[in-house]
Amino acid sequence: MGVGFNSIYHITDSPSFITGDKYVILDPHEWYFNGGVEFDFVDEKLYDEYPNQFAPFRIPCDKSFKGTIFRYPLRTDDDSIDSDISKKIYKPDEILAMFQKFYEKESINCLLFLKYIERISFYELKEGESEPILIYSIQLENANQVRNKRRLIVKNIVSIMSSLKSTSLPDNNQSQASYVATFSRQNGDFKEPNSSWLILNYLDNLKEAEALFKEKLRDYKFVPNVGLAVPLDNLNDTGRLFCFLPLPISMPFCVSVHGYFAVSTNRRSLWSAADKEDLAEDGSAHYKVMWNRYLFENVLPKAWAKFLCELPLKAPNIEPKDLYKFWPIVKVGTGSINTFCKDLLRNVINCLSINDRVFQGPPTTNPIGEVVGILASSYKSSQHQQSKFHWLSLSHGYLKDEFIGDSLSKIIGEIGFPIITIPLEFVRILKNSNHNDFINFYSPVIIRNYLSRNRCRWEDKISREKVLQLFDYILEENKEFDKLIGFKMIPLANGTLGALMKSNNSCVYIGPTSTTKSHEYDEENIFKNQLEKFVDKNISSRLYNRLYDIVKKGWNLNIKILDESVIADMIRFSLNPLNDNGRNFKSIIGNFIGKKSDDEIQILNNNEWIYILWKNFKYRDWDLTKFEDIHLIPTNHSTLRKLKTPQKIFSNQTSKDITISKSLINIFEKFGAVFVDNEFDNSEISKWNKISSFIIKPDDIISVLNSFLIDPTYPKNLDRTLQNHEALAFVEHLSNYLRLIYNRNHIDIKLIQVIKHLPIFIEIDNIDKPISLLPGNKQWYLLPHDEEKSYGKIIYPNDKGGFLSTTNSQNFLLEDIIKITRLNSHNYWKIFVLPYIKELRDFNDLDKVIDKLFDRLPTLLANDENFKDILGNISFVPASSIKTLQNQQIPYDTKLVKPTELFDPKEKSVIELFFDNEQVFPAGKYGSSSKKFLPILKLLGTKSELSSNDIIDRINNIINQRRNSNVQEILIHNKAFKLFKYI
Repeated sequence: MGVGFNSIYHITDSPSFITGDKYVILDPHEWYFNGGVEFDFVDEKLYDEYPNQFAPFRIPCDKSFKGTIFRYPLRTDDDSIDSDISKKIYKPDEILAMFQKFYEKESINCLLFLKYIERISFYELKEGESEPILIYSIQLENANQVRNKRRLIVKNIVSIMSSLKSTSLPDNNQSQASYVATFSRQNGDFKEPNSSWLILNYLDNLKEAEALFKEKLRDYKFVPNVGLAVPLDNLNDTGRLFCFLPLPISMPFCVSVHGYFAVSTNRRSLWSAADKEDLAEDGSAHYKVMWNRYLFENVLPKAWAKFLCELPLKAPNIEPKDLYKFWPIVKVGTGSINTFCKDLLRNVINCLSINDRVFQGPPTTNPIGEVVGILASSYKSSQHQQSKFHWLSLSHGYLKDEFIGDSLSKIIGEIGFPIITIPLEFVRILKNSNHNDFINFYSPVIIRNYLSRNRCRWEDKISREKVLQLFDYILEENKEFDKLIGFKMIPLANGTLGALMKSNNSCVYIGPTSTTKSHEYDEENIFKNQLEKFVDKNISSRLYNRLYDIVKKGWNLNIKILDESVIADMIRFSLNPLNDNGRNFKSIIGNFIGKKSDDEIQILNNNEWIYILWKNFKYRDWDLTKFEDIHLIPTNHSTLRKLKTPQKIFSNQTSKDITISKSLINIFEKFGAVFVDNEFDNSEISKWNKISSFIIKPDDIISVLNSFLIDPTYPKNLDRTLQNHEALAFVEHLSNYLRLIYNRNHIDIKLIQVIKHLPIFIEIDNIDKPISLLPGNKQWYLLPHDEEKSYGKIIYPNDKGGFLSTTNSQNFLLEDIIKITRLNSHNYWKIFVLPYIKELRDFNDLDKVIDKLFDRLPTLLANDENFKDILGNISFVPASSIKTLQNQQIPYDTKLVKPTELFDPKEKSVIELFFDNEQVFPAGKYGSSSKKFLPILKLLGTKSELSSNDIIDRINNIINQRRNSNVQEILIHNKAFKLFKYI
């Protein structure tokens, strides 16, 4: 008895069985028989004599039984006392529990690799019952269909071994049988769903085994027979190791493996070096270990290769995700079985032919397309029509390199490319296998050629994302870009795909940098009406960067690097209401009003678009010279102005970010200046250094003046009317910033002429409105610094020249910039006043002038003695008689006389010499007791005594008075007497 049968002594001490006409009782304790006894129960008619002994078998005992029935009487309490085998007592309930465990754990497994047993049933005959009740049943349902294949090898093994012994066995003596077995299980009255198993039995070449093991093959009854079984309904199950019946060893995959293995005496493991038994080369253990390795390394791989080839025929409905569960892909583990299985996958692959269709191809919903060098008919097989995927061989399929992602392979499979889908480890094994020289890896060029031959399979048929993955891949090694012409693969920003071509009329633009990071100033956000002109930045960064690098290096297709000239064209397109996309113009930039001038177009609601555009310019650091002829700068009166115009546009902020006043802006605008929109001016864009050459800062006075100068209407553009406060404000602005550059820069004479044309000057004594100094050739002067507030009145003839009013700001502008002559006091009074005093007709004006003159006279006389003679001989002093002198009033008809013609009204001895009507004394304040006027008059020649000529004049006057009958004689006599007395 083998160890398998001996296990029955766990539950019994006296087993018996009937087979054929024999009845055998085993008695290991020799309680009744000497180890056991055998009877011919039919001939000896034992049933008649011992009916109770045969009753449990429940068979006719008058003829041979075609089968074997075992009886195991359970060990009783009394038996356990005497038993030397075991003291363990088993109750019926425990046996029932064993049955249940077997049903749940081992039921179908026990039938997988048996050749003759087709059903296992468990019955219970309960006490008092006459018929047993079915407890469990395991059955091969399609036994009739698979019986011959199931028994094929075992039926032939005897004859094959005989042929081997007689050396008549042919070289090709392998044998195999594969089939799908359907098993059923029944628990009481409940019948569980059937379970389908794909099973293959394989007998390898006996000659090869004999050549290796020689006589040991027969000595140890080594047979190179293996089997494989997998549950088609549960591919997540764990396979078991079998030696006809299951061993307590789990396989590291879902396929169960059977073989004529050399198992340990307890059938719990295989013989291996790990058993540490005698492994001497001539020992039995050595050969058993070698045999197990031989089965795993030589026989099982061949069987497995054939097993895989049977899959498309025997199991056509395999799900693609399940295919490689049929392969010996070893799960990670440390069990001893893994040692046997570690090279199993590699060996199986080496046993395959390159024409074996055992690999997963693309879904059968997509027929294989036209592939260079392979006939389309080679992919068609009536045997595979029910499969969900194409079964491919190494000779007709392409592998993906281990560095290529699965998604790409899935895509090319969807469009009918014969891609072989395999686990990654397969690729490494194949590269080191016998098939290395025959395996094909697809490449960008191969896929490009396939796409070219099969455009109907992908253009407008698969998603945009998948097309882009293909595009990305074929660009990896593609140098022949002309072969891409016509491919509809350009990822456009409007979400569509554009065609690659050579035409420059349908260019698509990428860049200007390789980054795909989106920002609010991106061109795609600005030119939303021209998205078909951009490469989409939402694609993968790898494809974008690859395209960018290829285009930047230069190619002849219609994807170009985005640059300033392209942006300029797009702006022109957007600003042109007459273009084909004009209906969308309003939503992009606002309402187009019209063309205000060649330099400006008037638009409403344009700010947002323009500001984003400018932020894009700054972000890209574009060369603004490419945009000079485009209306880009928003003005403060709802227009867009060309970037570069003869007259630059103005900022309302100085270079130090100081905003000028609104009134000053109004003044600039009167002179034709156009200002940037306030929001634009206050943005960061206005501080960009590149824009400074196009926008004038109001403190850049040279540029300001040049702007006025180059106005086509110059100088008429400056012929404007300003209020006095406006003129002063503008002069102050000019002066403040001209002063900053005066010592560093030469100011061109033309710009000085511009200043002269500005109506910002105020003429003294003519303050109605500011004036300009040009046109005209009038000579202008500035009052002496000391006289600016005390000149009295300008009496210099207007036709000869004029005087300009000055402030601190005006002083610098007039003197240092325009070079207006500033007079000194001496010259002013001597040249511009004294000669014209006598021409004054308005006494009040005269009074103002003389009053101020007398204030300066001591200083003037100190510097020029001739001043006294000149002034002394000018008739400017109002004369009065003794009578009016006493009234301190100046008569209406008072004449003006020279200071030298007057007498000191304070000298009584002189006063009494003159008649009451003689006007020989200074009138009004000139003759008063003020220390200002009379002393100066005396300095200028007013007399305090009579000269000889004066005495003679007095004598003549007295004579004349006598002749006047209106004068009393006594008065005449009195004056004559006083004169005589004075003399």
